[in-house]
Parts: sequence; C-alpha cells; structure tokens
Amino acid sequence: MPVGSIDMKQYNEDTLFSKLIDFDNKEYSMCVSIMTESDLNLEETVGLLTQHAYTLLGAYEVDGHKLLKIRNPWGKCEWTGKWSDEDSSWTQEMKDELNVVVADDGIFYMEIGDFVHYFEIINVVYYNEKLKYIKTIDLAIQNNQIEIRAKLEGEVVITLIQKIEKLNALRTWTLDLDDNLIGGESGKTFNMNPTVKGENMTVVAGEYKIIADMFPGKSAPNRAVFNMMIRSDHEASIQSVTDITNENEYNYFTREELANVIRCDQCKKPIAHWEMVQCSVGTFHQKCFVCEICGEPLVGSYTICDGKKTCQRCAENPEEGIDTKNRRSNENSVGGSF
Repeated sequence: MPVGSIDMKQYNEDTLFSKLIDFDNKEYSMCVSIMTESDLNLEETVGLLTQHAYTLLGAYEVDGHKLLKIRNPWGKCEWTGKWSDEDSSWTQEMKDELNVVVADDGIFYMEIGDFVHYFEIINVVYYNEKLKYIKTIDLAIQNNQIEIRAKLEGEVVITLIQKIEKLNALRTWTLDLDDNLIGGESGKTFNMNPTVKGENMTVVAGEYKIIADMFPGKSAPNRAVFNMMIRSDHEASIQSVTDITNENEYNYFTREELANVIRCDQCKKPIAHWEMVQCSVGTFHQKCFVCEICGEPLVGSYTICDGKKTCQRCAENPEEGIDTKNRRSNENSVGGSF
C-alpha cells in the first residue's frame, strides 16, 4: 500500500490543516517527526524529542481552534506548550468534546501553528480498501520526463517509488489525450522522497497520459530509476511508455495557473513565458512558430503571405505559388510583442 511523505513547508497552515482533516476522515495512518537537531534542548523547553517519530491521531477544529492530537509512542514525555494537558487555554466543554485526559500517557494536543513550527515531515499510509486493483511498472527516465499511457477508470492513485540510496527529485500529474490536466498532481515542486504520491483522482473510462517529471541536473544514463504504482477501483492497463525529448517536454501548470494561462494559437496548449513567441499574427510556442510551407523554424525575419507565416526563402521562391505582392515582413521576438 502506498506511503507518502509531506513536506509541511510546501503548504500554508490552513491548506495543511484541511489536508490533515481529510486524511483523518479517510482513516489514513499518519506519523510526524522532528528530523533536524536544534541548538535548544526541546525536551527541556517544550517536551518534544528530536530525531523521533510521533503518531498523529487526529485533526479537530473546535471553537475556531485548529488542533492536532498527537501521541509519543513511548507513552510518556509530552508537549508542554499551549494546549498541553493542563494549559489554561482549555475550557471544560472543549476538554469534554475531545476527551482530554490529564495524564503522562504520551497523548497531547497542539495548535496548527506550533505543529508546523516544530515538526517537519508527515508520513501518510494511504489505505483505501476500494482501491483493490494494483498495476506496477519499473521505469527509467533517460531525459527529464517520461510519458506513460494507461487505460484508467474510476478512482485512481499514482505513486512513484524510489530506492532510498538513489533518490531523485520527482513529480507527477495526469493529462487526457488533448493534454488537459485531469488530476493526480503530486505538487508543483519536485519531491525528493522514497515515495511521491499524486492526489486521488476520479476519471471516466479512457486512455490518459501519466507524466513522471524529474528535476533536471543528473547525468545520463538511467538518471532516475523507479517503480510506478497505479492503485484503482477498476482494473488499469498500461498501453505504452515513451521517453520525452527535451524539446517536447510538458510544462506543468496548476489549476489556478491554467485559469489565466496564455495558449498557443497553433496547438492551443498552454505556453510558459520562457517559450513564448508573440507577433502580429498571434502567440505561439517557439516549437510551433514555423514556416507553414517548409516547416522550418522561423528565426530572425519572416513574412506573411496569403495569411501564412512564411520564411523568406519560401516567400521568395516563385515555385511555391505564393503571391509576393501582398506580403509584409516582420521581425519575430521571443517573449515579446511587436
């Protein structure tokens, strides 16, 4: 069953708390840890242990307070800050609602702000008894991205699994065959953990593109070797695996970015600002900004002949049958306008 790691620095407090509420409602097992050694003796100052894992038992919002219930597996040695067992912040009604027991039993509460301040990593076991179908495949990224085409249906979870001694920074997301974002995003930032899990997604039956993306910088060959696991409530099948060349890489856009993104007038796909060409006839990916006759990239100057983007060579070649009397020349600009 997939296990994922969440770096709390990637989320603001409200978003993180909402995720923890969701995980708690789904009865996922969670543990949290303080990995970094501190100059302060946290055990003496606030009752917490470094290089130590705690169980995260639940997330609760009571009277506007966002609280996490945590247990030290030793059964003793508890948090002594705000919302500890005998802290004055508690009302009797809140204690009764959350069944707070005043005892050195290892169980304590923290508010989300203190939780984020002291703890660093959350490990989550994503158990879902409905996802009984499992499909796995071993993969190796030769460039920076790999595309896995798969037939999917229903609820689906994608997880990338690496060996600890060969970790790479990875991320994943899923597109339909028209390159529209469907879901399954592991996050905008790359994740250097043994498991990189995409969000649960629900899809209609069909073929989809699962993108595994590696942070650039490692040296070939086999720069990232990992296993991809598909867990779903309907049987999935893998159709093909394609290593993507650098010039054909997919750009990842969040849902918020897609709402306002500029799209290429040629292929209609979103354009990142660093690959944008704006000119008098539209906005294009650099790779789409080509002569409509010979297909060569348009660099330097170009011509509009009979409504077509044309390189100077094709415009001046009478054998191409272009009416050169109505042409007008322009200079193209990468990332700029005319």
